[in-house]
Amino acid sequence: MAIKARSVKTKQVAYPSCLSALLGITEPAVFGVNLRFMKPFVMAMAGGGIGGFLASLFHLRATGMAITGIPGTLLYLNEQLPIYILVNVVSFGAAFALTWFFGFSDKTGEEKKAVKTEKSNSLPEPEKTAKIGAVVTGTYVPMAEIPDQVFAQGVLGQCCGIKPEEGKVYAPFDGTVTQVADTKHAVGLQGPKGVELLIHVGLDTVDMNGQGFDVQVKEEQEVRKGQLLLTMDLKQIAEAGHPDVVMMAVTNSDDYEDLKWTAGGRVAAGEDVAEVG
Repeated sequence: MAIKARSVKTKQVAYPSCLSALLGITEPAVFGVNLRFMKPFVMAMAGGGIGGFLASLFHLRATGMAITGIPGTLLYLNEQLPIYILVNVVSFGAAFALTWFFGFSDKTGEEKKAVKTEKSNSLPEPEKTAKIGAVVTGTYVPMAEIPDQVFAQGVLGQCCGIKPEEGKVYAPFDGTVTQVADTKHAVGLQGPKGVELLIHVGLDTVDMNGQGFDVQVKEEQEVRKGQLLLTMDLKQIAEAGHPDVVMMAVTNSDDYEDLKWTAGGRVAAGEDVAEVG
């Protein structure tokens, strides 16, 4: 993705995401790059599947449970270390090749312009701006103040946070559910003007494995602004030692010339916090 993408912003996200994935932290690559374009996500899963099949053939076994990738070599400091390295190389190589040939084709600016012109001639003129509402009631947190560098540095796209007052998360606009994390802590939506929004509840809450969360929607479901998406147990999140800030990241923010965050202080669920133009 980083090599083939023509967008400078896409490259700026893809390269560091690749590095973090090598170190075992895959969320930036998954949510910030692959799921935005979908095909690379499928190719990555295929590459992982090929590596997993190879690992099963060699009866690869770790000495414990911990992070994977480069730090994972510490779990194979035995006679199987060369096999672990081989499996990783094959996985990355297969995913790279599949993505290069089948998973991503970045159109040039001229091609994109032609597509937009064709659409404008056949469809009604879309609204000039799209509004994004707050997904929870609470205190607005600017991107730079989010206590997580992945979000604070905009790796997953321009974003904001909200310190919630209650354990209910609502749809910020009329749209479609594009993804629901298996651990129930994150939901992806696509809305007006093609906005792709990742709602991520809490920091490192993936470690809770869905405990304390109850998702009310499913993938490909149409939702209306203000519709309940999921509930969260704020007390349980606190007891697990995780900040409960709810992040709202526009993962395709580099596709827009104008994205303004308009909120501050206390916001109510549904109140406009951003405008995309």
